[in-house]
This record gives sequence, structure tokens and C-alpha cells, in this order.
Amino acid sequence: VGASGAAALITGTAVLALLTSAGPVLAAPAAPPAPGAAIARALTKSPVYVDPSYAASAVPPARQKELVRQIEATGLPIKVVLVPLAKGDAYNGDADTLAGVVRDRLKDGADRAPSADGRPATDVDAPPHDDLILLTTDGEFPDSIRGHEWPGEAHQAEDAADAVGLMDELDDASLADLTAEAVTVIERGNGTAEYEKERKKLDESLAGDGDSDGRREDRGGPSWPLIAAVAIPALALALPAAFLVRSARRRHAGSAAAPFALPQAV
Repeated sequence: VGASGAAALITGTAVLALLTSAGPVLAAPAAPPAPGAAIARALTKSPVYVDPSYAASAVPPARQKELVRQIEATGLPIKVVLVPLAKGDAYNGDADTLAGVVRDRLKDGADRAPSADGRPATDVDAPPHDDLILLTTDGEFPDSIRGHEWPGEAHQAEDAADAVGLMDELDDASLADLTAEAVTVIERGNGTAEYEKERKKLDESLAGDGDSDGRREDRGGPSWPLIAAVAIPALALALPAAFLVRSARRRHAGSAAAPFALPQAV
């Protein structure tokens, strides 16, 4: 072998050694999934998604398992998403935005899933309007829940969740207890009747409190103990009353509310 051939052989051997000794090229780490996509992915494995900040106390793992069993026993397409909501977060603190994002991401996943015979999914394989009942945390009232339902209101999920928020016996209930009761009302299918019953009870309480104030004023004004006796129950009624006003406002808006574009980042 000539000098030039030997040099070429040495060079080739060196290049081969370099290629075989070098470790595999590391790919850039994948970006974490958007919050809504991560929630939707978790919901394909379990009907209950609870943010870690709630799992420590408000909805511990044992209660989550109870909710899963309760939901599965109903046979209804109920899913639960309990996450903190605040202005400026991925959903701008809005329960409707959270629900809409989760629904869209669930549908996105269904659209991409392969069909039973392994073919890529098509519009024929994935129906565009799957039934979904979604219970979420409430952005306006953090210790309450909201009900959402598609494509219609056959199970009265919104009224069921609102009714639970007005029940006296659940004033100090945890998110787990509120969710469990909402699932029960949804399963019964009488959410609207329950809401109207609770609304009437609150209306009567507010009216009765107003009548008592008027009678005391006619007698020349109340004493401080009486003021305290009235003020404390009045404060207790203030939150349910605000909740009721919000519910009524939302019902008045109904389906006429303008549609909004869901943020792609979630």
C-alpha cells in the first residue's frame, strides 16, 4: 500500500472509531404538555382529576377513589376536574374557560386516537358531539363547584351543582363532599327541582330577615346585642345570596352568550 493509501486508511479508521465511540445524540427535551392537555390525558385514565394542592386535604386520595367508584356506578359520562382558579392563570380564573378547554382537549385526544382496526381516526370514526358532564371548581366561589354539560342539559348538571352550593347542610363541606352530593343529584336527574327548592328556601330566609329588621326599627331601634344577633346570620346569608345572584345572571345569559376562542396555550 502506498503512502497515500496508508494515510487514507488511517484517516478512515480514525473517523470510524470516533463515530462508534461517541455516545448517542441526545434529543432536546420535549416541552411539557399544556395544562388542559395534561388534565385531558389524565381523564382518559380516571374520571377524577385533582390538583396536587387539593389532594393533601380537601380531596385526599381515599376520597378520590370513592368519587371514582360513585361515578362509575352511575353509568353517566361524568368527569371531575378540581384545580385552583385565579385571575391571571391559564384559564384566567374562569370555570367556563377551564371546562371548555378540557372538553376540547378531550375531543382532540378522541380525534387522534386510532380506530378499532388500527387505522388513523377520521371524522367518521370520532363523533363531534360526545356527551360530557363536567364538574369543576368555581372561580368566583373557591369552595364551590360548577356543573357543565354537553351537548344539552338532559342531566341538569349546572342546576345540580348550584343546588348543592345552596344547601344549608353543606355550608362547611369539603370539595369532595360537594362533588359527591352533586354526582348524587345528577344521577337522580332532578337538579333543576333541587335548585328551585334551595332558592326558595334562601328567598324566604332573606325575606324573613328583612321583616325582623323592620319590626325592630318600629320599636325605636335595636340594642347592640340585637344588632349582633341579626348581623351574624345576615353575614352567613350574604355568600349564598351572592351565589344565587350569580346563578340567576348566568341563567339569564344562557346560550345567547357570545362564543369565545379558547387559548391554544392550554
